[in-house]
Amino acid sequence: MLLMAVLLVPSWLIASGAQEPGAGAEDRPTLEDIRGQAGLFGGFATGGGDGLQNGALFGGTATFFFTKRLGIEAGVHRRSLDVTATPANQLSGGSLQSTIVTGSLVVRFPAGARFGPYLLGGVAYFSNSFDVAAAVNDQLTALNFQATEDVENGLGFNVGAGAEFLVARRLSLFAEGRYIGGSRETRAELTDTISGVTGEATGSQDLNGFELRGGLRFAFAASRKVPQP
Repeated sequence: MLLMAVLLVPSWLIASGAQEPGAGAEDRPTLEDIRGQAGLFGGFATGGGDGLQNGALFGGTATFFFTKRLGIEAGVHRRSLDVTATPANQLSGGSLQSTIVTGSLVVRFPAGARFGPYLLGGVAYFSNSFDVAAAVNDQLTALNFQATEDVENGLGFNVGAGAEFLVARRLSLFAEGRYIGGSRETRAELTDTISGVTGEATGSQDLNGFELRGGLRFAFAASRKVPQP
């Protein structure tokens, strides 16, 4: 759905007069004029190690530029990646749901009035939830065992680069790649439901991965007045 919006919304805005005829070039904003933006995106994440697999992601951002080139970005996104069992992570295998909050410094390099690449980097915070695979749970239940496994929350980092294209007065498209880094401890408990005896193991889960994103940004502040349609 998000990819359809990326393709259809800009065309609708332009066709409906988002850049009305007769507006002078001096009235049209450039990327350098935009100071505040809110964005929506979707994408794909590649797993780094310790059994972390590829998966989908979606999220949003808010960006504010202090100058034409320097700004800050706050973002949050959700990604869902399968995890296989490895000696390092001590997990049985399942699905890792991560809500990742990022704070980044952004430097953009406008290559024209409407197009500009940018670099960014900063911190990331992982809020993780791990679900043991249903097939594994079924096997353990049949043997009178119950598994409880989790991946700790914690800090990491993010760095990336992208490019943005202004398609209408307040709308731009962007594509970017980010590397999200981090590693957190894991805990796995296996309980014998008959005797009540519990065994515990700890490990570490690599959360590193490269993310490809694409989406929309909506301008809500500019360095000069943007005429309304």
